[in-house]
Parts: sequence; structure tokens; C-alpha cells
Amino acid sequence: MHQKRMSIDDINASFNPISLDHIFEDVDPLSEWLQEKENPLLDGENADVLPVDTSDDE
Repeated sequence: MHQKRMSIDDINASFNPISLDHIFEDVDPLSEWLQEKENPLLDGENADVLPVDTSDDE
């Protein structure tokens, strides 16, 4: 089987570079989970239900 040699234009047209821009973006995947939500569970009004550790480990 004879294979046709590709021209420079054919090579350039078929070239599909992989974009690495998204790898270096400063997007924190956890940021949406860490943002304060409306009506947070621990808003200060009900913080007294949490146990307070008064022991000194030192």
C-alpha cells in the first residue's frame, strides 16, 4: 500500500495542540465548598451545643 506524503499545510492543518492553560489556573476546587453558605449551621447562635475542651495537653 502506497502512502501519500503529507505536505506542510496538511501537517499544520491536522496538528491539534493540547492546551495546558487550564492546568496552571489558580482555581481552587474546594473553594465552592468552603464558601460560607446562607444560614450556616454554626452561625454563633447555636455554637453552645459544641463541647468545649478545657483540658491542657501541654
